[in-house]
Amino acid sequence: MRARLAAAVTVLVTALLLAACGGGTGTGGGNGHGSGTGTGNGGGASAAGSGSGSGTGSGAGSGSASTTGYAVTIHIGTRTERFDTAKLGTLPSVTVDTPASDGATQQAGPTLASVLGAAGVTTYTKLHVVGPSESLDLTPADVTPQLVLAQTKRGTVKLAGPGVEPSKWVRDVTDVEVTG
Repeated sequence: MRARLAAAVTVLVTALLLAACGGGTGTGGGNGHGSGTGTGNGGGASAAGSGSGSGTGSGAGSGSASTTGYAVTIHIGTRTERFDTAKLGTLPSVTVDTPASDGATQQAGPTLASVLGAAGVTTYTKLHVVGPSESLDLTPADVTPQLVLAQTKRGTVKLAGPGVEPSKWVRDVTDVEVTG
C-alpha cells in the first residue's frame, strides 16, 4: 500500500513540476503494473521525475508524460504563432559569416525576417527578442537578411548575425514580441 501511495505522490509531483516548467502532461494506467518518466523544458529550466505503481487485479500505474518541446513564440498583439524546430526547419535556411564569434564563424538557420513573414507579420515598429538570459530590442532597420535564428547544438536557436556583436546575441530564443 505504501508503494502505491509513494508512486501516486511521485507521479503527482512530477506532473506539477512539468506543468510549472512548461512541460507536457501525461496519462496512463496499467493492468497490474505501470511505470513512466517525464521531463519538461521551458525557458531554460527543466524538471524530471519518474514513478511506478503496481496492484492486483486491474491495478494502476503511472503513464509516460510527453513534452511540448522547444519553440519560439511570435507575439503579435493578442495572437501568437509557435515555431518548433520542425516548423523552423521548413523555412529557407541561410548561412552567414560571423568572424567576430569566439566559436563557429558561420551561423545557419532561417532569417528572422522569414520567420516573421511566416507568422504573418508585415509591418512593425519594434521587436523584442527574448531568451532565458538575454534579450534584444530591434527596429525594422536592424532586421537585415543577415540576421538569423541559427541552430544550436542544444536543439534551440540563437539570434545571431554579422551586424550584431556576439555578446549581444540572444541564445535559446523563446519569444519575439512584435510592437506596432
